[in-house]
Amino acid sequence: MPGRQYKAPEYPGCVQFKKERPNFPITEEVLHQMTLDTEILPLYEMKIDDYQRFHHGSLRTNNMLYCRWKEYLAKVFTTKREPFLFPLNSDLHFYNNLVYYRPQDTVTNKTDIRRHFFQGPRYDHLGQIPLVHDLRFRKPDNPVTTKVEKKVNKKRRQKANN
Repeated sequence: MPGRQYKAPEYPGCVQFKKERPNFPITEEVLHQMTLDTEILPLYEMKIDDYQRFHHGSLRTNNMLYCRWKEYLAKVFTTKREPFLFPLNSDLHFYNNLVYYRPQDTVTNKTDIRRHFFQGPRYDHLGQIPLVHDLRFRKPDNPVTTKVEKKVNKKRRQKANN
């Protein structure tokens, strides 16, 4: 939502734990199994990285994560919940080789005043609705034709009669 800043949750019971880098020694058995499973070197490196991330994100090996998870479960049902509004893809706009999230520039979010004109001052959710000012585009009941138009019309009638 525009204007709201994300506030990280606080866990006062987990102050004694510090963030650590994912550094888990890989045993010879695991290395041997990974080399048997992969024949391409980049996949082998990716599997080692995935193995370390998997063990770093585990509640069994990461004490800080385990402590914070326990505190989260203790207070999850007491906090007030708000529905999360996911951003729409139509609100992402490409400008100057960058992608911006600008919902106010989306065509569907802009006010459409076409075919919504009324006589006299009316109001909607944005304020006063504009008055009709398209009199110059209306055709009068008895249009005045010019000399050129009369000649063209006369020639058309003659061709139609022949």
